[in-house]
Amino acid sequence: LLFLLALATAILAEDLGIVLSITGAVSGSLLAYVMPGMIQLGAHGEEFMKRVNTSPFKDDDVQHSNGHPIGESTPLVVDSDATTKRKPLLVSCGRALLWYITFMPLWYGIAERGSHNL
Repeated sequence: LLFLLALATAILAEDLGIVLSITGAVSGSLLAYVMPGMIQLGAHGEEFMKRVNTSPFKDDDVQHSNGHPIGESTPLVVDSDATTKRKPLLVSCGRALLWYITFMPLWYGIAERGSHNL
């Protein structure tokens, strides 16, 4: 996708300077703003995951790639007699939507990978 986008820009642009300026702007922004944050997140991933798991932002219905709720490594065992109180649908959907709009699966994945590899 990125290759096709770059190719289309190069074909449509009459001046190579435009292509190089766009490339420089994107690369510079990544190096100056995004990468330091990602490195910090990877280095201190456990603290970030602890804060996310204890925040009201966390929704128990949102699951990570391993199929379990965020912060859970194994499924929970629930008594058959226990009753669970479910959140209203609007609140649950709002939290799940906010979770994905803010790219939290990406940030949580970086923090998780950093905490396991460091």
